Amino acid sequence: MSTGFEWFEHYAKTHGCEILVLNQERLSPEQELVQDLMTIVHCFSSRLYGLRNYRKKLNEALGKDEASAE
Repeated sequence: MSTGFEWFEHYAKTHGCEILVLNQERLSPEQELVQDLMTIVHCFSSRLYGLRNYRKKLNEALGKDEASAE
């Protein structure tokens, strides 16, 4: 389960809900941590890629070329 699952489970129970886990893998704490870290790295690399595209479009709009922008 994900790191904060217990909190969400408690929150759901206090509001009369139940969480049903359909895809439950049995992972060691180390494997869980590695999955969480990989998710974080993926998220930030995607954001950096998006910022690079934004900078490229901004430079094109301002009439600058890539070499002089860096």
